[in-house]
Amino acid sequence: MGYNESSFSERIDNLMKEVLEDSEVKAKELIRQAKEKSKKNIEDAKIFLEKEVNQKFENMNKKIKRERVLQSFETQMQIRNEVMFVKEEVLSSLLNLIEQKFTEFAKNPKYKIYLQRAFKEMLNYLSPGQYILYLRNQDLKKFPQNKLLELNEDPNLEFEISDSEHIEHHGILLKSKDERLTIEDTLEARFNQKREQIRSKIAKMLFND
Repeated sequence: MGYNESSFSERIDNLMKEVLEDSEVKAKELIRQAKEKSKKNIEDAKIFLEKEVNQKFENMNKKIKRERVLQSFETQMQIRNEVMFVKEEVLSSLLNLIEQKFTEFAKNPKYKIYLQRAFKEMLNYLSPGQYILYLRNQDLKKFPQNKLLELNEDPNLEFEISDSEHIEHHGILLKSKDERLTIEDTLEARFNQKREQIRSKIAKMLFND
């Protein structure tokens, strides 16, 4: 059989056609796979981004809630502290006012009776010996010493009232001459012993504490 140029050319065309068709099929398949992969990647990325955004929103909401709770707590604490500060100021003012009343009481005739009773009560706790009494300078001027010392009926107890040293509180301070014993009976001392009790009563009356 002889060489046929048209037949050979036709074969080449058919071969090229087959190759092109096969390449086209493969290309379409590759494109389809690429599209599906791209679509899946996009969907995965979308899901990931949605989860990330939702997580951020959730974290943000939690943070906002925490900040609101913290802010509310801080506000409550600030209000509580301010209320406590006001209460303390009121209580301190009233306690100071009570102490100021001692000076007014010292001008009352009953103050002399208080000094006499304070001295007589001290006598019950003393052993035989020598003692010194200390008074306010103002009390020395208006309260004759002999009137106070005459209350002592025990010959084993000796007293003298200091003229050079005085106390500032309202009442009597007693010391033994050997300085082993000290007894204070002043309005301020009695008040300090009951300060917390008085403070609680005032707070209960004013603030229902």
